[in-house]
Amino acid sequence: MEIAMAQLAKQDPTMQVPSRLVQRLLLSLFGCSTGVAALGIWIVSGVAADPVMLMIKLGVSLLMLIIGLSCLMLARE
Repeated sequence: MEIAMAQLAKQDPTMQVPSRLVQRLLLSLFGCSTGVAALGIWIVSGVAADPVMLMIKLGVSLLMLIIGLSCLMLARE
């Protein structure tokens, strides 16, 4: 079955292997949820405006945003 799918994918470049579709779906889902979580850190915040905590939140949210955008870019390939 996998050989037949690989041969079809070689013949028709627009056809994708189903496992790649699942991978793209999961990467897109993870990327979007990570991006929303990065914004949610700032929206749903119950912590006082401590400068150290704000720097930690900034670092974590930037890291999550970069990871989320990377996953979205990987899903587009």
